[in-house]
Amino acid sequence: MPLPTPKGRQREIVYLPEQGHTVVLGAAGSGKTTMAILRAHYLAALTGQRVLLVTFNRALVTYLKALAERQQLPSSVTVENYHRFARGYLGNRGLMADNAIVPQDERQRIIEEALRDLHEQLQGDRLQKMSARFFAEESKWIAGSAIQNSADYVDSRQGVGGVTWSEPECELILKVHQRYLQLRAQRGYRYDWDDLALNVEEAIAQDNTPRRYHHIVIDEGQDFTPAMLRSLTQAIPSDGSLTLFGDMAQQIYGNRISWRTAGLQPAGILEFRENYRNSSEIAALALAMTRTPAFRDVPDLVQPNNVRARGLPPALVRCSSPEEERQLIVDQAKAALQRRQSVAILVRKREGEDYYLDEFRQSQRLHRDLQTWSPGGISIGTYHAAKGLEFDVVLLPRCEAAFIPDPDRLHAFRDQEEALAQEARLLYVAITRARVRLILTYTDARTTLLPDDMTLYQVISQ
Repeated sequence: MPLPTPKGRQREIVYLPEQGHTVVLGAAGSGKTTMAILRAHYLAALTGQRVLLVTFNRALVTYLKALAERQQLPSSVTVENYHRFARGYLGNRGLMADNAIVPQDERQRIIEEALRDLHEQLQGDRLQKMSARFFAEESKWIAGSAIQNSADYVDSRQGVGGVTWSEPECELILKVHQRYLQLRAQRGYRYDWDDLALNVEEAIAQDNTPRRYHHIVIDEGQDFTPAMLRSLTQAIPSDGSLTLFGDMAQQIYGNRISWRTAGLQPAGILEFRENYRNSSEIAALALAMTRTPAFRDVPDLVQPNNVRARGLPPALVRCSSPEEERQLIVDQAKAALQRRQSVAILVRKREGEDYYLDEFRQSQRLHRDLQTWSPGGISIGTYHAAKGLEFDVVLLPRCEAAFIPDPDRLHAFRDQEEALAQEARLLYVAITRARVRLILTYTDARTTLLPDDMTLYQVISQ
């Protein structure tokens, strides 16, 4: 797996000056990860100083580490996800004990307890109709945006979309969040995964010791909260550099949070619309998705161009039964293997993996504990886990209205418009993983998140 060669304008980014902030926004397939790796390599080789290459997705970290190891990137380049960086920093400052971070399931239970404690105050209020998952999502927003009071909360939500909440209602949402923090502390948990960045930011602000990293390169930066980005800008010295690569169309963690609120001060915004990954037909479907209502209010959206060679249109296959659908996916995966192509079977939710993992016992499962990267064969995982990766052939089973959008996720948002937008961006991520062949299957009614233009597909009924 050779180190990618920069193409066209990509060289401009790799060799930018080694000071200040740089923001690079690119469409899917424009080579952001390639540029991030080469930028980290260049900075380490040029300056001899420590470089942090950081991303959000842990499976992507394993992929990046494989590239770094095979191409003998300088040992001064560290590759890790943000939360590992945060835990390491807090640990070095004596602020991270064992079991200090509340597990996700326990976090949900504590939020439910906070809601029971405040039940009387919610009586007669429309907030009473909102699910615990809604309050969990709002707590994530509050922590990621470092909200301190209801006025800040109202301001932060302006222009984001969804239901407009009054200041008294925002005060109640904040009370639930604050009660959650109290209950969490009583159980001995100092942090959760969402407020870890805020604590790093506060600790770095009081830290006068020399910074460990002189340069930071962020891949998939659209998934970082403002608190994460602020902490990283403070984690470099005044003469260091921070380079952010992102695609707002692929923002799948959080609710349209913009890097612009995080204090970055780039001289300008560099955009890449060239699509070096997808065939022109797959790129056309991706482009059509960015023109649907779900992407209408996405900030800093960079729409892709169709520049690669032509291939087969994405196949949209209606199957007569789930059993037939599963067999079709298995047959297509085996056929791709015979052609020596890399293939990914991607599902919306983790439980959808089980059948295919049993069928392909030697497959690579994409998940947070992935330790080694295999560039060929079959990979199986969720849309989330495939973030930043690419494969020759991508198979997307169960692209139907009953499963996409995920009904459970719909209850976690203020309104259906915002929920559907996030689900559409997630489907966009899955579609744009495919280089040469994309097959989407369903058995009942297809998901409404796909573009309606049937000329974009090879339509098949089994």
